[in-house]
Amino acid sequence: MKKVNFSILAEAPLHIGCDIVEIKRIQKAAERHSRFLSRIFTDAERAECHQKTDPWPSFAARFAAKEAVIKAMPGDFIPAFDEIEVIRPHQKGKPQVHFRGKTKEYIDSIGWKGWSVSLSHERSHAMAVVLCWHDDPKRSESCE
Repeated sequence: MKKVNFSILAEAPLHIGCDIVEIKRIQKAAERHSRFLSRIFTDAERAECHQKTDPWPSFAARFAAKEAVIKAMPGDFIPAFDEIEVIRPHQKGKPQVHFRGKTKEYIDSIGWKGWSVSLSHERSHAMAVVLCWHDDPKRSESCE
């Protein structure tokens, strides 16, 4: 895991996004639309969620994370959901955000290097908070 130099963050532009979703809403969407899970989640995300006894809180938390990433993302670019991947590379590790396709190209082109995500859920709702930052403290992009 990469260590964050918080003194740089004190001056660097930050963007934050958060989202909350009802778990049953995600479950019902998947039950109504046979391609819902494959259109929204990557193979790795689906495999990780299906390892759980009840996969729906995990799917809902990742859905909320994707919405939070979109809210935190600098600029006007709107990514496809399946180009944002939220996985735990280690069973008990922190979730990580990875980008694919045109979204990865966009993120690489604007130079935003740091992405941190926190997921949580309880009986009926799941939520996520995402923080992203640029590693250049002189960058002058305002947060909206």
